[in-house]
Amino acid sequence: MSGQNHVKIHGSGSASGGTYDKITIRGEGTILDDVECQVFKTFGTSELQGDIRYEKLDVFGETNVKGAMHGTGLKVIGQLTSGSDAVIHHTKVRGSLDLAGGIKGEKADIKGSISSGGNIEMETFQLHGNFVAAGLLSAEVLDVGLRFGVSRAAEIGGSKISIKKKSALPFLPFGKGDGTLEVKIIEGDDITIENTRADIVRGKNVTIGSGCEIGLVEYSESFKHNSNSTIKEKIFNGSYEKPQMK
Repeated sequence: MSGQNHVKIHGSGSASGGTYDKITIRGEGTILDDVECQVFKTFGTSELQGDIRYEKLDVFGETNVKGAMHGTGLKVIGQLTSGSDAVIHHTKVRGSLDLAGGIKGEKADIKGSISSGGNIEMETFQLHGNFVAAGLLSAEVLDVGLRFGVSRAAEIGGSKISIKKKSALPFLPFGKGDGTLEVKIIEGDDITIENTRADIVRGKNVTIGSGCEIGLVEYSESFKHNSNSTIKEKIFNGSYEKPQMK
Protein backbone atom coordinates (compact mmCIF):
# COMPACT_ATOMS: atom_id res chain seq x y z
CA MET A 1 0.00 0.00 0.00
CA SER A 2 1.93 3.02 -1.26
CA GLY A 3 0.38 6.35 -0.37
CA GLN A 4 0.69 9.86 -1.77
CA ASN A 5 0.83 12.12 1.29
CA HIS A 6 -0.58 13.01 4.68
CA VAL A 7 -4.14 14.32 4.81
CA LYS A 8 -4.88 16.54 7.82
CA ILE A 9 -8.28 17.90 8.81
CA HIS A 10 -8.22 20.28 11.79
CA GLY A 11 -11.51 21.79 12.92
CA SER A 12 -14.07 20.94 10.24
CA GLY A 13 -13.57 19.76 6.69
CA SER A 14 -13.57 16.97 4.11
CA ALA A 15 -11.20 15.14 1.81
CA SER A 16 -11.62 13.03 -1.30
CA GLY A 17 -11.00 9.32 -1.35
CA GLY A 18 -7.83 7.79 -2.70
CA THR A 19 -4.56 6.31 -1.49
CA TYR A 20 -2.61 8.07 1.26
CA ASP A 21 0.17 7.41 3.73
CA LYS A 22 -1.68 8.86 6.70
CA ILE A 23 -4.98 10.55 7.49
CA THR A 24 -5.47 12.59 10.67
CA ILE A 25 -8.75 14.19 11.72
CA ARG A 26 -8.93 16.47 14.75
CA GLY A 27 -12.42 17.85 15.15
CA GLU A 28 -15.05 16.95 12.54
CA GLY A 29 -14.09 15.42 9.20
CA THR A 30 -15.53 13.50 6.26
CA ILE A 31 -13.79 11.26 3.71
CA LEU A 32 -15.95 11.37 0.59
CA ASP A 33 -15.12 8.04 -1.10
CA ASP A 34 -13.19 4.77 -0.77
CA VAL A 35 -9.81 5.24 0.88
CA GLU A 36 -6.58 3.29 1.41
CA CYS A 37 -3.96 4.35 3.92
CA GLN A 38 -1.24 3.12 6.21
CA VAL A 39 -2.53 4.99 9.27
CA PHE A 40 -5.90 6.60 9.98
CA LYS A 41 -6.30 8.55 13.23
CA THR A 42 -9.42 10.44 14.22
CA PHE A 43 -9.98 12.57 17.31
CA GLY A 44 -13.56 13.82 17.57
CA THR A 45 -16.24 13.00 14.98
CA SER A 46 -15.60 11.54 11.55
CA GLU A 47 -17.41 9.85 8.67
CA LEU A 48 -16.11 7.69 5.84
CA GLN A 49 -18.58 7.50 2.98
CA GLY A 50 -17.01 4.46 1.31
CA ASP A 51 -14.81 1.47 2.09
CA ILE A 52 -11.51 1.70 3.97
CA ARG A 53 -8.37 -0.43 3.70
CA TYR A 54 -5.64 0.34 6.22
CA GLU A 55 -2.81 -0.94 8.36
CA LYS A 56 -3.74 0.92 11.55
CA LEU A 57 -6.98 2.68 12.49
CA ASP A 58 -7.30 4.57 15.79
CA VAL A 59 -10.62 6.10 16.84
CA PHE A 60 -10.84 8.53 19.74
CA GLY A 61 -14.44 9.71 19.71
CA GLU A 62 -17.12 8.72 17.18
CA THR A 63 -16.59 7.37 13.68
CA ASN A 64 -19.08 6.09 11.09
CA VAL A 65 -17.83 3.98 8.18
CA LYS A 66 -20.57 3.51 5.60
CA GLY A 67 -18.71 0.81 3.68
CA ALA A 68 -16.55 -2.21 4.44
CA MET A 69 -13.41 -2.27 6.57
CA HIS A 70 -10.22 -4.24 5.91
CA GLY A 71 -7.16 -3.74 8.08
CA THR A 72 -4.51 -5.02 10.43
CA GLY A 73 -5.06 -3.15 13.69
CA LEU A 74 -8.12 -1.36 15.07
CA LYS A 75 -8.30 0.58 18.34
CA VAL A 76 -11.53 2.26 19.44
CA ILE A 77 -11.78 4.54 22.44
CA GLY A 78 -15.36 5.64 21.98
CA GLN A 79 -17.74 4.43 19.27
CA LEU A 80 -17.27 3.01 15.78
CA THR A 81 -20.11 1.99 13.46
CA SER A 82 -19.81 0.27 10.08
CA GLY A 83 -22.44 -0.26 7.42
CA SER A 84 -20.93 -3.45 5.99
CA ASP A 85 -18.53 -6.33 6.72
CA ALA A 86 -15.11 -6.08 8.36
CA VAL A 87 -11.88 -8.09 8.20
CA ILE A 88 -9.60 -6.90 11.01
CA HIS A 89 -6.68 -8.94 12.34
CA HIS A 90 -6.48 -7.34 15.79
CA THR A 91 -9.36 -5.42 17.36
CA LYS A 92 -9.23 -3.51 20.65
CA VAL A 93 -12.35 -1.70 21.86
CA ARG A 94 -12.92 0.42 24.92
CA GLY A 95 -16.43 1.54 24.15
CA SER A 96 -18.63 0.14 21.37
CA LEU A 97 -18.23 -1.41 17.93
CA ASP A 98 -21.42 -1.80 15.85
CA LEU A 99 -21.38 -3.51 12.46
CA ALA A 100 -24.22 -4.04 10.00
CA GLY A 101 -22.35 -7.06 8.62
CA GLY A 102 -20.01 -9.68 10.01
CA ILE A 103 -16.45 -9.43 11.28
CA LYS A 104 -13.48 -11.79 10.87
CA GLY A 105 -10.06 -11.60 12.49
CA GLU A 106 -7.42 -13.12 14.72
CA LYS A 107 -8.04 -11.46 18.08
CA ALA A 108 -10.66 -9.22 19.65
CA ASP A 109 -10.18 -7.57 23.05
CA ILE A 110 -13.34 -5.72 24.03
CA LYS A 111 -14.35 -3.87 27.16
CA GLY A 112 -17.75 -2.48 26.35
CA SER A 113 -19.93 -3.85 23.57
CA ILE A 114 -19.88 -5.31 20.07
CA SER A 115 -22.85 -5.96 17.80
CA SER A 116 -22.81 -7.67 14.42
CA GLY A 117 -25.53 -8.15 11.83
CA GLY A 118 -23.70 -11.31 10.70
CA ASN A 119 -21.08 -13.62 12.20
CA ILE A 120 -18.25 -12.80 14.61
CA GLU A 121 -15.31 -15.09 13.75
CA MET A 122 -12.02 -14.85 15.68
CA GLU A 123 -9.17 -17.05 16.84
CA THR A 124 -9.33 -15.42 20.29
CA PHE A 125 -12.33 -13.48 21.57
CA GLN A 126 -12.15 -11.70 24.94
CA LEU A 127 -14.99 -9.50 26.12
CA HIS A 128 -16.15 -7.88 29.34
CA GLY A 129 -19.48 -6.25 28.65
CA ASN A 130 -22.18 -7.14 26.14
CA PHE A 131 -22.34 -8.65 22.65
CA VAL A 132 -24.91 -9.34 19.94
CA ALA A 133 -24.25 -11.60 16.94
CA ALA A 134 -27.13 -12.15 14.52
CA GLY A 135 -25.36 -15.29 13.33
CA LEU A 136 -22.47 -17.33 14.74
CA LEU A 137 -19.96 -16.24 17.38
CA SER A 138 -16.93 -18.50 16.98
CA ALA A 139 -13.40 -18.57 18.41
CA GLU A 140 -10.83 -21.18 19.36
CA VAL A 141 -10.62 -19.46 22.75
CA LEU A 142 -13.68 -17.54 23.87
CA ASP A 143 -13.60 -15.72 27.23
CA VAL A 144 -16.69 -13.64 28.00
CA GLY A 145 -17.62 -11.70 31.11
CA LEU A 146 -21.31 -10.79 30.98
CA ARG A 147 -21.23 -7.37 32.60
CA PHE A 148 -24.51 -5.71 31.56
CA GLY A 149 -27.64 -6.17 29.47
CA VAL A 150 -28.76 -9.20 27.47
CA SER A 151 -26.16 -10.64 25.10
CA ARG A 152 -27.47 -12.68 22.18
CA ALA A 153 -26.21 -15.01 19.45
CA ALA A 154 -27.82 -17.58 17.19
CA GLU A 155 -24.95 -20.00 17.86
CA ILE A 156 -21.63 -20.04 19.74
CA GLY A 157 -18.79 -22.39 18.80
CA GLY A 158 -15.20 -22.89 19.88
CA SER A 159 -12.59 -25.10 21.46
CA LYS A 160 -12.47 -23.51 24.92
CA ILE A 161 -15.56 -21.51 25.89
CA SER A 162 -15.93 -19.58 29.15
CA ILE A 163 -18.99 -17.38 29.70
CA LYS A 164 -19.36 -16.00 33.21
CA LYS A 165 -21.29 -13.27 34.95
CA LYS A 166 -19.48 -10.07 35.88
CA SER A 167 -21.16 -7.40 37.97
CA ALA A 168 -21.44 -4.02 36.24
CA LEU A 169 -19.27 -1.28 37.66
CA PRO A 170 -21.47 1.10 39.70
CA PHE A 171 -20.32 4.25 37.89
CA LEU A 172 -21.14 2.93 34.39
CA PRO A 173 -24.44 3.95 32.73
CA PHE A 174 -25.47 0.36 32.02
CA GLY A 175 -27.13 -0.46 35.33
CA LYS A 176 -25.93 -2.47 38.29
CA GLY A 177 -27.27 -5.94 37.45
CA ASP A 178 -25.30 -8.86 36.03
CA GLY A 179 -25.39 -9.50 32.31
CA THR A 180 -27.17 -12.49 30.79
CA LEU A 181 -26.88 -14.50 27.57
CA GLU A 182 -29.57 -15.90 25.27
CA VAL A 183 -28.40 -18.34 22.58
CA LYS A 184 -29.82 -21.27 20.62
CA ILE A 185 -26.76 -23.56 20.52
CA ILE A 186 -23.37 -23.64 22.26
CA GLU A 187 -20.91 -26.20 20.92
CA GLY A 188 -17.27 -26.75 21.89
CA ASP A 189 -14.71 -28.95 23.62
CA ASP A 190 -14.45 -27.39 27.09
CA ILE A 191 -17.50 -25.32 28.04
CA THR A 192 -18.18 -23.34 31.23
CA ILE A 193 -21.22 -21.07 31.31
CA GLU A 194 -23.18 -18.93 33.78
CA ASN A 195 -26.27 -16.71 33.49
CA THR A 196 -27.13 -18.37 30.18
CA ARG A 197 -30.38 -19.45 28.57
CA ALA A 198 -29.70 -21.96 25.77
CA ASP A 199 -31.65 -24.55 23.82
CA ILE A 200 -28.68 -26.91 23.39
CA VAL A 201 -25.20 -27.13 24.96
CA ARG A 202 -22.96 -29.72 23.33
CA GLY A 203 -19.35 -30.50 24.27
CA LYS A 204 -16.73 -32.85 25.72
CA ASN A 205 -16.42 -31.29 29.17
CA VAL A 206 -19.44 -29.22 30.18
CA THR A 207 -19.88 -27.15 33.33
CA ILE A 208 -23.23 -25.45 33.86
CA GLY A 209 -22.79 -22.75 36.49
CA SER A 210 -25.36 -20.65 38.31
CA GLY A 211 -28.23 -18.80 36.67
CA CYS A 212 -28.64 -21.07 33.62
CA GLU A 213 -31.72 -22.46 31.88
CA ILE A 214 -30.75 -25.20 29.41
CA GLY A 215 -33.02 -27.35 27.26
CA LEU A 216 -30.56 -30.13 26.39
CA VAL A 217 -26.96 -30.88 27.40
CA GLU A 218 -24.92 -33.38 25.35
CA TYR A 219 -21.47 -34.29 26.71
CA SER A 220 -18.91 -37.00 25.98
CA GLU A 221 -16.43 -36.82 28.89
CA SER A 222 -17.47 -34.85 31.99
CA PHE A 223 -20.44 -32.87 33.27
CA LYS A 224 -20.97 -30.55 36.27
CA HIS A 225 -24.19 -28.83 37.19
CA ASN A 226 -24.85 -26.02 39.67
CA SER A 227 -28.02 -26.59 41.67
CA ASN A 228 -29.19 -23.04 40.93
CA SER A 229 -29.53 -23.87 37.23
CA THR A 230 -32.21 -25.81 35.36
CA ILE A 231 -31.56 -28.51 32.75
CA LYS A 232 -34.48 -30.30 31.08
CA GLU A 233 -32.52 -33.15 29.45
CA LYS A 234 -28.97 -34.42 29.24
CA ILE A 235 -27.26 -37.04 27.10
CA PHE A 236 -23.92 -38.69 27.87
CA ASN A 237 -22.05 -40.05 24.83
CA GLY A 238 -25.28 -40.91 23.06
CA SER A 239 -27.06 -42.28 26.16
CA TYR A 240 -30.00 -40.35 27.54
CA GLU A 241 -29.93 -39.42 31.24
CA LYS A 242 -32.93 -37.95 32.97
CA PRO A 243 -31.75 -35.21 35.36
CA GLN A 244 -32.31 -35.91 39.03
CA MET A 245 -35.01 -33.93 40.74
CA LYS A 246 -33.76 -31.22 43.07
